[in-house]
Amino acid sequence: MASTVTVRWIEDGQLRSNGLESLPADLLGPVWVDITDPDEAAFEAVSRRFPLPPLAIEDCLHFPQRPKFDVYPDVTFVVWLAPYMVVGDGLEAHELDVFLGEEHLVTAHHEGFEPLDRVAEQAQQYLERGVEWTLHAILDVSVDDIFPLVDAVADELEELEDLMLESARQEHLARLFAAKRALVKLHKYIGPERDVVRGLARL
Repeated sequence: MASTVTVRWIEDGQLRSNGLESLPADLLGPVWVDITDPDEAAFEAVSRRFPLPPLAIEDCLHFPQRPKFDVYPDVTFVVWLAPYMVVGDGLEAHELDVFLGEEHLVTAHHEGFEPLDRVAEQAQQYLERGVEWTLHAILDVSVDDIFPLVDAVADELEELEDLMLESARQEHLARLFAAKRALVKLHKYIGPERDVVRGLARL
């Protein structure tokens, strides 16, 4: 799938959303660049306008990555995972790669990243408060989406406990192992993100 670059910025009090070529050269203020299905050409085009460390770009081009937080001279790089449930196949995660600068936010992802889409619907109110606030909103929505997953696994375990006390069956064991795998994956995804949040809080 071809890479697409969407740029959002505030101009004359209004939200603008267009391609990278439409961004005014003399623009002052927060800019949010979102790259869908990123490739080398897309990053090269964005890096001509905004500082993107080559090592971090390499990480973006080699999915999947573990959650991480790296500070460079002009930008902070973050890898964030958002878990979601696949019916019949347990937990998986979308990866969001983030470059946070003083006045620019660059996000890159392969699949549709729903928390980002929801924030984009209200991009003006977030961008008016700055790129840090925009990133905070994306991560906040992503964290909120984890709680229904935790509740779903907890409900499954509670139901299995009742079923196995009544009459343990092979299919109950299979469901129990599936729930255990989901918990292990969930911990693998979100455990390291505590360090990411701590790092962002210290900026």
